[in-house]
Amino acid sequence: MPGLYKIGFTTQSVQVRISELSRGTSVPAAFYKVLDITTYNPAAVERDVHLFLRNSRSNARREFFQFTSDTEAAASVLVAAGQSRFYQPVTDNRAGDALHAIPEPVVQMTYEEIERRKTEGKVAIKSLMAILDGGSAQ
Repeated sequence: MPGLYKIGFTTQSVQVRISELSRGTSVPAAFYKVLDITTYNPAAVERDVHLFLRNSRSNARREFFQFTSDTEAAASVLVAAGQSRFYQPVTDNRAGDALHAIPEPVVQMTYEEIERRKTEGKVAIKSLMAILDGGSAQ
């Protein structure tokens, strides 16, 4: 499928997933890997990448995107992942046998938590303003 690239995440090995996708009789050619990245929150990164690349999507209900080359596809995904609110790479930087600085996953707030904090913030601001307006601020 020249020019079409599947962008998604898997919880198994990339090679196993490629094999699964490639064995269907409705697939004209085998899939191959252009790029894979490892992150602590793959589902959230996938959502952000798909949103970032929405203008390249070939079908609104499928994880296929159109690019002119493997290089353009890889570069686009890397830029999109870098722009993601959730992307944090999993690294395996070794010096000898010592494993170095692997970042801890950043805890992301749920939508409900964000809304709760906004509401609490608005209440706190109103309370502070009432205190200041009433002259009882210390």
